[in-house]
Amino acid sequence: MLKQISILLLVLLSNLFSFSQKNYERFKIEKKTEITDFKYSLFKDFSGEYSDLFSSFYDGKLYFFIQDYTNFDSLRVFCYDVNASECVYFDLNLQSALKDSKDKELYIESFASNGEYLVFWGYPDKKAIFFFKREGDSFVYDFKIADDKSLFQDQMEFLDNGELLGLRAAPKFGEENFAKLSLLDLETKKIRKTIDIAQNITGYNYIYPYKLLDVSENSIFFSHRGEYKIEEYDFDLNKQSEIIGNESYWIQTPQNLSDSIMNLSPYAVDRSARFLDLKEKYSTVYSISVDGSKVFVFYENEGERNNTYFDVWERENSEWILKGKNIKDYSKSVRKLVKRTLSLDSDFKTKMYFTNSKIVRLRADLPKNLFLPMFLYMPMLEKYVAKNNIPFVVDILSFE
Repeated sequence: MLKQISILLLVLLSNLFSFSQKNYERFKIEKKTEITDFKYSLFKDFSGEYSDLFSSFYDGKLYFFIQDYTNFDSLRVFCYDVNASECVYFDLNLQSALKDSKDKELYIESFASNGEYLVFWGYPDKKAIFFFKREGDSFVYDFKIADDKSLFQDQMEFLDNGELLGLRAAPKFGEENFAKLSLLDLETKKIRKTIDIAQNITGYNYIYPYKLLDVSENSIFFSHRGEYKIEEYDFDLNKQSEIIGNESYWIQTPQNLSDSIMNLSPYAVDRSARFLDLKEKYSTVYSISVDGSKVFVFYENEGERNNTYFDVWERENSEWILKGKNIKDYSKSVRKLVKRTLSLDSDFKTKMYFTNSKIVRLRADLPKNLFLPMFLYMPMLEKYVAKNNIPFVVDILSFE
């Protein structure tokens, strides 16, 4: 009887998924490339053997990898060329970097690329930024720079002037509620400048994943996570403008509630647990992406997981104008039925970037859970993953 119920649920899930695809009206998938050598492991992910999916997009190329915590000798990095729709991979030898830092293990927390360098922020014993330089079709270890203050821990981006930009979003215990942006000069190998950005709702910065930093040809954009506020800076970290969302659908965490949790415990794990509970009630920014004069803001509204929307802002005559708001990629009828979106499946490590009015989306090609409660869906998904090799795919989507 239980087997018959499971089969019935799978059939219903398949039918509902087909229905949703027919009503898919916000995005058009122009190309789908399966990364056959890059597989998703639900079991390793749940057991903690894998880290988060790391990715970096620069000049039409998407670099990505998953660090296997059972292997610290090498790292397989994939590179997808959007223009050619081709993917290659290469294996990095980590032993030189480990010997240089006198560590046996390298735990990566942030990653950036610019075609010339692959850069990793890692630890455990000594926090540092590790640089791998291109040699032919691969990269070899070049040098490291100590980062004792963890200024590049949360996110890194290369600027078009060759400098490396770093973000530390969550304040350490005893610090004021500031995010820190830092510029690293690769010629002198020294941090050239650091600024503090005052934040009000900071606790959500302890909850991963998120992407609060992006860059354009001449600007840096930083997003607050608990507030709808995006700030623009030039390449010398001078503030240029800001985007303030005063939309009625944004449900902001009360400041006094945020302050009480931040003062409750000195431990980040305690704070993150409390703010994770609040995500069921309030809105949070998940990520931002910049494409020319447009800024895309992804957020989880009313805190529900996978209940993700995005807004589109565009600069006109030095003013930021809201061009699209509270957007999902389902039609309204399906949206009411399934109450979720295909735009961003944060549970399964989806990454999204905007370039030349196209969306580049990296995701595991898993069957969608459109309506089942997790206690039913997860056992079914585990059995499916056990019997099937689940590849990652890169989608190129156009936004209508």
